[in-house]
Amino acid sequence: MKSLSAALVVALAALAAAGCASAPPGCAARVAYAGLEDGTVQALRFDECAGRLAGAGEAARVPRPRWLLARAPMLYAASDEDGREGRVFALRADRDATRLEKVNDAGAGGVGTTHLALDAPSATLLAANFNAGSASSLAVSGDGSLGALASTVKDTGSGPHSRQAGPRAHAIAVDPSGRFALVADMGADRVFVYGFVRATRQLTPQPVSSLALPPGSGPRHLAFDRSGRYVYLVTELTAEVVALRWSEQDGRLAALQTLPTSRAASAEARSASEIATGADGRFVYVANRTEGSLLVYRIDPAGTLALVQSVPSGGVDVRHRPQRPMAARRQFSQQGREPFRHRRAVRGAFPGRAAACDARGAVEPRVHGIDRQHPKENQRWIAEDSWAPLPRRDCPSRWATRRCARSRPRSRACCC
Repeated sequence: MKSLSAALVVALAALAAAGCASAPPGCAARVAYAGLEDGTVQALRFDECAGRLAGAGEAARVPRPRWLLARAPMLYAASDEDGREGRVFALRADRDATRLEKVNDAGAGGVGTTHLALDAPSATLLAANFNAGSASSLAVSGDGSLGALASTVKDTGSGPHSRQAGPRAHAIAVDPSGRFALVADMGADRVFVYGFVRATRQLTPQPVSSLALPPGSGPRHLAFDRSGRYVYLVTELTAEVVALRWSEQDGRLAALQTLPTSRAASAEARSASEIATGADGRFVYVANRTEGSLLVYRIDPAGTLALVQSVPSGGVDVRHRPQRPMAARRQFSQQGREPFRHRRAVRGAFPGRAAACDARGAVEPRVHGIDRQHPKENQRWIAEDSWAPLPRRDCPSRWATRRCARSRPRSRACCC
């Protein structure tokens, strides 16, 4: 089984399995998927009850998967092969959800396809093409297969950074009204707002409006809050989080607040990567790539943000952090020589315990939030005080799992 040493993207899909008897509502066994540079999509078993990840083997092969989007029983993968038009693969999960069968694939309308978004009411898949600086919409059939390319629009502009020679569409999102699509363009230092017609699944050729960011910002990803009145944007080049007010009447954005997410002194050492809003609408989560950290912000009534917490991710180059709305857990992938990890969020914040997973199957609880690689245990991860990996035991309940994590010293009897 291959290692997740180069995980790029992660998506979640449901796996039909019973939850724990003592688990909270919504707790279940699920499957996560991670795309690797070697052209494989790896399956990971995610036990919400015990808070553990375990490798489940290769689920499918997709050329250079850059983004995964799960809509059970389908998984859509953005494929970006150097110099070729990007493609989107439609994959269907088997009953166990650990194997994916290709249904079909379709052209994404541009080179460098790096992000996908699904508008369920119109059955439309939207793609952001980074190298081409364009965004496209594709029809999704009733069986989950991909239909024809419905439309493609192209951004314009450039920036002062060496990576901003032209437009670089990095992410796309449809607003809650379904009338607009927002494109974060890292190269143009703008968020473009295009009209979106659900009946035809088409983006309007020209943007309705655009929001200019300070030169060299490099807007990367964005997310709407639960109310649909605010948008939160993360910039890659300056590592900032920007709170924006959204008007669905005329499709316009207005800046409210900008906060730094990095403490690095030099611009070269700053880089943020991912942003998402919590399911309860109270928190925003930001991934800091170069510093390997996760930041939690509280959403205030006026839409502005207040920092609640900053915790280490346990690795470097954090790329993506999907979430399971009912389970209050956060997962994130990292590019580089680091395993896939997840943390559990309690009342928005992360406690000091998380888990790391190598696709070869080893998962160890992280008690202090700072781990080291154990050289003799197939890349198992242990806590900062170098506790040795102990034999696994079945946990009688979630209470026993918590007691085990908090006990000092840890005993073999509660290594669950």
